[in-house]
Amino acid sequence: MRTPEALDLLDREVEVALLDERLARMGDGLGGIVWLEGEAGIGKSALAGVAVAEARLRGWQVFVSAGEPLTQPLPLWVLMDCLQVRSQVAGTGTGDPRRAAVVAALRGSAQRWQPTPVDQLGAARELLLDLVEGLCAAGPTLVVLDDLHWADDATLQVWRRGFDLVDQLPLLLVSASRPDPSRPALADLRAEVTRRGGWVVPVAPLSRIAETELVRRALGAVPGPRLLQLTAAAAGNPFFLHEIMAGIAAGIAAGEALRREGGRVDLSADAMASRVSSSSGGRAIRAGLELADPRQLSWLRVMAVLGTHGDVVELASVLGSSTMDVESALSAGLKSGLIVATDGGWRFRHPLIRDAVYEQTPAALRVALHRQAAVSLAGAGASVATIGGHLLATDDLADDWALDWLAQNAGALAHRAPEAAAELLRRSSANLPAGDLRRQALERAMVTVAFLRADYEQTERRARQILAHTDHPAVFADVTWELAYTFLRLGRYDDGLAAVSDALSRTLDDVWRARMGALRAVILVYAGRDQAADEAATAAGLAATQAGDAVAHGYASYARFLVAYNRRDHQAALGHLDDGLASLGEDPHAAELSLMLLGNRGVVLQSMGRMPEARVAMAESVRLAERASSATLGFNRLVLAAHLFITGNWDDALAELALVDTEISPVAAVRVHGMSAVIFGHRGDRAAAAAHVAAAPSRHELTGHGLRSATFLLLAEAMLAERQTGAAAAYEILTAVLDDEDVVPNHAELLHPRLVRLALAVGDQNTAQIALERMRQANTANATATTQAAVCQCDALLGGEPEPLLAAIDEARKADFPIFLAEALEDAAAVLAGRAALDGAQEALGEAVEIYTALGADWDVRRADARLRALGLRRGVRGPRDRPTRGWAALTPTEQRVAHFVTTGMSNVDIADQLVLSRHTVRTHVSSILAKLGVASRAAIVREMPTPRVAS
Repeated sequence: MRTPEALDLLDREVEVALLDERLARMGDGLGGIVWLEGEAGIGKSALAGVAVAEARLRGWQVFVSAGEPLTQPLPLWVLMDCLQVRSQVAGTGTGDPRRAAVVAALRGSAQRWQPTPVDQLGAARELLLDLVEGLCAAGPTLVVLDDLHWADDATLQVWRRGFDLVDQLPLLLVSASRPDPSRPALADLRAEVTRRGGWVVPVAPLSRIAETELVRRALGAVPGPRLLQLTAAAAGNPFFLHEIMAGIAAGIAAGEALRREGGRVDLSADAMASRVSSSSGGRAIRAGLELADPRQLSWLRVMAVLGTHGDVVELASVLGSSTMDVESALSAGLKSGLIVATDGGWRFRHPLIRDAVYEQTPAALRVALHRQAAVSLAGAGASVATIGGHLLATDDLADDWALDWLAQNAGALAHRAPEAAAELLRRSSANLPAGDLRRQALERAMVTVAFLRADYEQTERRARQILAHTDHPAVFADVTWELAYTFLRLGRYDDGLAAVSDALSRTLDDVWRARMGALRAVILVYAGRDQAADEAATAAGLAATQAGDAVAHGYASYARFLVAYNRRDHQAALGHLDDGLASLGEDPHAAELSLMLLGNRGVVLQSMGRMPEARVAMAESVRLAERASSATLGFNRLVLAAHLFITGNWDDALAELALVDTEISPVAAVRVHGMSAVIFGHRGDRAAAAAHVAAAPSRHELTGHGLRSATFLLLAEAMLAERQTGAAAAYEILTAVLDDEDVVPNHAELLHPRLVRLALAVGDQNTAQIALERMRQANTANATATTQAAVCQCDALLGGEPEPLLAAIDEARKADFPIFLAEALEDAAAVLAGRAALDGAQEALGEAVEIYTALGADWDVRRADARLRALGLRRGVRGPRDRPTRGWAALTPTEQRVAHFVTTGMSNVDIADQLVLSRHTVRTHVSSILAKLGVASRAAIVREMPTPRVAS
């Protein structure tokens, strides 16, 4: 790229060269991040324009937009504008289904009751990232966000998430921002650019030499001292320098004389005196506006209220003019070029011009214009976010129109723009008396806002305020539901039950009585009161059928599933799940409940040994939850991760676990860190395993559902203790599984055989016998291949007889559970060796070690060797085989399949659909593939493939 000769790029050779280098990398399939930073008017936009022009010249995809002060409270506004999603909203888009999906997510259905409020913004964020990935699959893509300092926090979050894509896609993210240390989110994002290896480019004022050259080119002669004195007021700011020069040109056109002497040009003394009062660029703009005729100035003020740009129809609506009149005025060059006509719209020539117009408008007039815009745009069918943004700019929300509009649209605004809604609802509700129905609607929406922001303290406080004074049964029930659900998420089960019981003691219609009964049943299960939960769920199910309410029926089915699953009655559990899913159908208002049911369906199918069906159900639940940004996403990931662990896909399991937010709940944190620690423990990475154990909540503080979920954490602690100090320490830890006879831990088949082995190693026959009996109890309700095998395994270890172990191995082979089978084989080898049946022992140990090695379970190989060596059995070559860490052979089977699809040009989203994985998991696999192959781009993966095709 050559340095353009435009005046705007004088003294910018270094910055242009950097952009040139970034664009060259993108042509090689590599992405990047550039952050241009400097004061207003310093030339950031001109530099971004260099990248835009070059990318378009190369035929690449280019998307450009800029933040604005007025749209900062409106989530994702600038990004939707940039990616041409707003045109889809206006009905002028191309009909792209990916953009239509974003629109649908944001519109949602907030006016109808939902069991749990849907995070429409979260869903839109995910879909926008899907859109970007899909665009990059079509070729190199440049995305430019100017004036990023005005962008809303949701846009900043998506921009940060976009940093994850540049390492894998030909995607260049260029942003331009003013320094704003008062905004932590912006400062954090800037720091992230540096941390990710992006370029932060300070755009400095022009040097005095460059200033002089700019004036020389503009006037065609070397400027004299008076001119230079005048232009020095711009302080090296190109925009202000242009405005000063424009003022000089206007003066010359009006007859102002320039003096030319000896190749120099300068102002006369009189002209200089008249220019001093408007010598800075800002004053030059304001002085020019003072000369505008009243009608033009009134139009400019309306435009400034609408933003830096807009469309003709919107402007005509607010002005009360016809679109033809507006188009005519724009084509005539309204206000001497301060406004530029665009295709179907208009924009200010520079954001600073819009700022000057807006600031010059009297405050009272600005407020009136914003209200006028809100009323006009509401009548024209504009989005609630747009109207809410204008109402935010007013200082009086006491008039009936604003209060009526907010009362009618509070729910939709809460979902579309929670932060803006919180402020508007706070200000407007104070203007209404307690008995006004509009105030009740506003306060109700404030509960939803707090819930969506995960501000559970505010959710509880505001909900209790409403419950204390409302006499409307439906409102009481609605708010109670949200309050009780908050307590359920926080693990405050007694508080949740108290809230639901209070509601049930009041007058409720049949629908709400069924719903409250179903929610009570769910909370009872989580509190560990299965019998009471079963009775409550049965009653709620009958009430739901009589009331004809699918949501109540769905929650009752969920509670009955949980009880049946805890009792190990998998056939009944599956029936309850299918019943719940059938009752909900495709109702989007119950999406979160449907996702919980679908994820758990995979769990039950897994327990029944139907592994392929389980994998499909679990992976589908993750993909759907990811797209919907559902609160169930963490749960669905954990379910899938456990399945991947069981089936021996440990790298895939770690990829899923790394994406789970451990702040969701203590139970989630216990599962994430426990399972991760077990995998690292099996693989011999003691430091990583110990770090995860240390990061997990204490299992001693868990009760009910949480205690059942602590299996992996308990295993990890025992593994670390056995490796560090021996069997006795591990035995002491695992005896905790026997503390509560009523709690059957998840994956008991992993715990009890190990406890029996350890108890026998320390000479505690009694504990080993109790562990066997508990395993039999777990297997009694509904036997599976693994639970039946675990019973045989425990029995054989206690009796020292090989026959039950051989039966256990036969059962274990029926289940796709490699680590369980390997441990059963290792135990069989030990029992056979004790019986001097060395050939059979050798064969069992060899197969166990093969499985351990395939899993990368180095610690298990070493432990098995040491254990069997003590019994006189040696394998020959001891120790695990080294696994390659670089090259194609280092890729896991899943990574090889992903790599194959990458070479076909598929995006991560498409690969996820093909392999029934989540997009985030595919991205994790691609990162691992790049690292193992030692390449920097997806394009380079093609060159590393050893064969033309890998079987999928």
